Amino acid sequence: MKAIISKAARRKWAWILVLVMTVSIVIPTSLLTAKAEVSAVKFIDGTSAGWLESAYAQWSIDKEADGYTAYIKKADADDSAYTRIDNELIRKYNDYWRVDAVGLAAGDYVIKVVPVKDGKEVAGKAKVTDTLNVSSYDRSGFAFSSESKYKTGSGAYNEDGTLKKDAIVLYVTNDNAKTIKASVKEAKGEKEYTGLQTIIDAYTKSASKGIETRALDVRVIGCVTDAAMDKFSSSSEGVQIKGASAYSNLNMTIEGIGDDATINGFGFLLRNAGNVEMRNFSIINFMDDGISLDTANCNVWIHNVDLYYGKAGGDADQAKGDGSIDIKGNSQYITVSYVHFYDSGKCSLCGMKSESGPNYITYHHNWFDHSDSRHARVRTMSVHMYNNYYDGNAKYGAGSTMGSSLFIQNNYFNNCKYPMLSSKQGSDALGEGTFSGENGGIIKASGNVIVGAQKIIYANAVSETGDSANATSFDAYLAKSADEKVPSSYKTVAGGTSYDNFDTTKDLGVKSGSLNNAEDVPSVVTSAKGAGSLGGGVIPWTFSDKDDSVYAIDKELKATVTNYKNTDLVSVGGTNAKIVSPDPTTEETKATESTTKATQATTKETQTTTKATESATKATEKETAGSDATTSYDKTSLSYSGAYTDISNKKDADFKNAKYVSSSNEILNAISSAKAGDVIIVKEGTYKFSDTIVINNAMNGKSGSYIIVKAESGKEVKFDFSAQKLDGANRGVVVDGDYWYFQGINFYGAGDNGVLLAGNNNIFEKCVFEANRDSGLQISRYDTTAATKNLWPSNNLIINCTSHDNCDFPDQGGTGENADGFAAKLTCGEGNVFDGCISYSNSDDGWDLFAKSATGPIGVITIRNCVAFNNGTLSNGVHYANGDMNGFKLGGSGVGTPHKVMNCLSFDNGATGFTDNNNPTGLTIMNVTAWGNGKFAKKGNFLCYRTSSDAIFMGLVSAGAIDSDKFTGKMANSIYYNSGKYFSLTGSVLTSLVSGDKKGTVVTDPAKTAGMFKNTVNAIDMSKNIDKQLRNSDGTVNMNGLYETIGSYASMGARFNVANQMISVSSKNSSSEVTKPEETTKAQETTKATEAATKETQAPTKATEATTKETQAPTKATEATTKETQAPTKATEATSVSTKGEKLILNANDVSTGKIKSSTVVDGFKIVATSKKTVTVDKSAKDYKNISFTKRIKLGGAGSEYARAIAFKTAGESKVKIYATSSDTDTSRLIKIIDKNGNDVTSTSKIPGSSLKSVSFRLDEAGEYYIVSESGGVNIYYVEVSNGIAY
Repeated sequence: MKAIISKAARRKWAWILVLVMTVSIVIPTSLLTAKAEVSAVKFIDGTSAGWLESAYAQWSIDKEADGYTAYIKKADADDSAYTRIDNELIRKYNDYWRVDAVGLAAGDYVIKVVPVKDGKEVAGKAKVTDTLNVSSYDRSGFAFSSESKYKTGSGAYNEDGTLKKDAIVLYVTNDNAKTIKASVKEAKGEKEYTGLQTIIDAYTKSASKGIETRALDVRVIGCVTDAAMDKFSSSSEGVQIKGASAYSNLNMTIEGIGDDATINGFGFLLRNAGNVEMRNFSIINFMDDGISLDTANCNVWIHNVDLYYGKAGGDADQAKGDGSIDIKGNSQYITVSYVHFYDSGKCSLCGMKSESGPNYITYHHNWFDHSDSRHARVRTMSVHMYNNYYDGNAKYGAGSTMGSSLFIQNNYFNNCKYPMLSSKQGSDALGEGTFSGENGGIIKASGNVIVGAQKIIYANAVSETGDSANATSFDAYLAKSADEKVPSSYKTVAGGTSYDNFDTTKDLGVKSGSLNNAEDVPSVVTSAKGAGSLGGGVIPWTFSDKDDSVYAIDKELKATVTNYKNTDLVSVGGTNAKIVSPDPTTEETKATESTTKATQATTKETQTTTKATESATKATEKETAGSDATTSYDKTSLSYSGAYTDISNKKDADFKNAKYVSSSNEILNAISSAKAGDVIIVKEGTYKFSDTIVINNAMNGKSGSYIIVKAESGKEVKFDFSAQKLDGANRGVVVDGDYWYFQGINFYGAGDNGVLLAGNNNIFEKCVFEANRDSGLQISRYDTTAATKNLWPSNNLIINCTSHDNCDFPDQGGTGENADGFAAKLTCGEGNVFDGCISYSNSDDGWDLFAKSATGPIGVITIRNCVAFNNGTLSNGVHYANGDMNGFKLGGSGVGTPHKVMNCLSFDNGATGFTDNNNPTGLTIMNVTAWGNGKFAKKGNFLCYRTSSDAIFMGLVSAGAIDSDKFTGKMANSIYYNSGKYFSLTGSVLTSLVSGDKKGTVVTDPAKTAGMFKNTVNAIDMSKNIDKQLRNSDGTVNMNGLYETIGSYASMGARFNVANQMISVSSKNSSSEVTKPEETTKAQETTKATEAATKETQAPTKATEATTKETQAPTKATEATTKETQAPTKATEATSVSTKGEKLILNANDVSTGKIKSSTVVDGFKIVATSKKTVTVDKSAKDYKNISFTKRIKLGGAGSEYARAIAFKTAGESKVKIYATSSDTDTSRLIKIIDKNGNDVTSTSKIPGSSLKSVSFRLDEAGEYYIVSESGGVNIYYVEVSNGIAY
């Protein structure tokens, strides 16, 4: 039926339809303008994992997210430990996002990914990965031999896999290889270079001369092609890495990021290069050789690389390219490991005809995947080849010529035609000859598996191919054991040379656990953490069995290699937004901030922290008694120009029960047995030590009851460590314990830090740190497993101390750039304070607060009332150009912490007076003076321009400037210098500045302004005692008016000797009749966290109660007992005499040699072992602590309560002393004590393998305990338990 509608009706309907259509259009439009939400991060299953010193994660693309940030931490660490991963390590691909974290020490980690929208992190949509297990690279082979020049091939990395301090990191992509920029230190200062090869040329030239001492890490992202490069310094290979002279130390790594890093169209030429590492990338279509070690290289480590076809050469055997990795020209101590060779024609030529030899080389865990020959082809050199997988090799495996010696150990040969050949003899003599008529070499074979070979002839045994022994014409000598020497009677047919038995006389550098049984090699090498780069190379390829005997080029693989392009990578960088979140769990305030575990209360000015409560006031306290040192005074006040502790005011006679010591042994014994409240007074004199004094983390005082070590009043005491060699392990004193107080001691001449301060709540007062071979005093962790800030040293006070003439002397193997006066860097926690300290004439910086991305932000450091001068030049006038030479260096690496510097003076330093050193946070610098700095580096008094806009600069004076000052932040009441003029910003109103600004009124150079300073004549006599010239009797600084402002200028700049503040930190130490730190006086308030005690009154609390001679009041919780009365309770009972045990001593000399395969009792101890986890006792001659050891007990790896342990029982509180070494001379290892349930009780920090060390533990309770190694072998020579019970 047809509807008939009138025109009028149609017009009405038309309007209705228009209205409906309009509404239908408007509604969707409004919906489209609504802000879409970012989705939670969604990780893609199976794409997040830990690998070798790296971890990665992949997640789905969310179109609503503008980008992402990523953070990483140890899996068991607090969220405050998250460290931001570099932005460049986040990349977008066609179907996913990916992040790779590199430079990780072995352990378990988690990665947190946070979406970014409109320039801000969307924290609520962040997600955290499952636990990612990270393993260490296998640092083995001759590159790591103790006999090599540099003893490492780790390049820009430390041996634990973390990046070296101050390393230059270049993120190189195909888009920026021509334009990337980097500054290189040169003799006349830093110079910026552009382009990858140009930068490398400048860096290697400067580094090989010892000018540029920072390591260089080149990180390749995606596929970098020959067309993208700025230039090639080698026309035949491509990128050249060339030192200025033979074996130059370059400290350089070239590494790929993720699973798609590729070098396409070129390779690498190394000449005169030392300590260079190449890892985790593929090389395809290379010019001549993939990697050529051409002349005079050493300690080079090439590993986890994939090598495909190169460009065809002119010779018939170069269809697949020339050598994949060639080593020649007296290159030595080289390791090639975990490399995957895909059908290479000629894998590795090792040696030319001109070498003087023997030039030690290692090949291990490589996958020779259907490659044809030269695995390796060795001339003249001594080569160790172990655990390599020879998989379908059409021509031959290893070849020996021209008098070379090859040790072929525990390899797996699968369908390798001729596993081993020597020129003109054995199997080679039966054919046409393989090696151009060269003389032969000798091969020693041991422990190999050979399957599917055509022929092998042994000199002394029937072979796997059924060939009889031939003592004259053979391929190899078959050793019965790895340590068997090849008799010299076995000689080559051509040349008459014998095997040099290098493998029994040299340190091969093979680490414990690196050597696998041959049967396991295929599974190890082809595993996910085996040969090749992450993911197995950019071109996945599997060969068939028929390829085993074919050495013609694989046309399909060749086409794939030739035409390879990375089309998946979309962009590099997680976000373009400036994200400021160095600590995702901490809010920044404008005031000083101090954090406790319990509560946090913030005011605008100050915070004072106790363990339980936190309160803040606007006022300052002149004296507070009974709480921790760093929280018992206002460390941010400008009202005081100095401070000192109440302990420093005491006379020796005030310490009634003090122990006086007057020999080195007495000092060591007193320190090792000290308990809370003990006082050790060192008589006048110089005391020599050759070993580090270690105060481990079980040796602690208590709040208000410090362990005091002080010089005899008014006398000079020196702890002399100058017998130590310059070495990172040779510190003077390590303080890993808590609540120690040192006064009046000169820590002199240590091979590294004079003092490494690694514990909490310690005080150093009126001490001197002189002529040490690294920083005089450094606050950093000692236990390298402490991965988070809350585990790092915190709340230490360095007060009225002096550090000078510390230098890592170049003629002793140093660089002249590592020794600061004071350092609080890399791994230090919150609340550390320097007050009234002087740092002068150190080769590097006065203060160094360096941080790096690998470990993340350090805690806030407060520096007040301090002076830095003449750094960069020793007091005898010697100057080393390598030093940074700053007065106060306040950061590093773009890792931010808002440090505070107040009332400080910096003058005549070689570089900058105060520098942010790329600290991107809001520094606070108030009332400081910088005068005449930059005399060597030609830098300004202030370089604080990389800070955030929140930085505060108040009361600054720049005078006698050599170059322009630079600031970013807010400034008031200051004078600064820029472009030849001085500018003054008066008043208290803050003015925003960015680098280069010239704001304020132009004024005269303050150095030339009459009436501005009390004294401008520097009369300091560098040849005399500086403390006697620049300190008051209480230790506070008195600059005698030098550069101190007066009159109308007195509100700006540093001023000393104005008003001093006493800090009360002691209670128990002051009297022989001591009271518990829980007691309080009427004038003090008591909290649940801290209580101070006096002789007069006692206020017991619900938690604890202290007892004196007069009265006792037991409580439900605890009870203390005195000599007069005792009132035990049901809860606890303490007596003055502990349960009596006996001293137990285990001396390795008294244990029978051999393998212990089951638990054995010796001298009251139990050596715990099983048939699979044995303990070995063997001969080892060492003299230590007046004991001549002839044996050692080798715990052959990580231990537990079930195996590889030494067990003992205690009757009560006991001290345990151990003499031990790591079983590896190059790797320090951790000894710890566990209980019978396997729980950690206590541990020392890692012990070295180079020499015996003594470590001590304190156990508080009776029980059964086990001495174990945390990882790897340790050798035990001596164990002593003071209060033991014999088995």
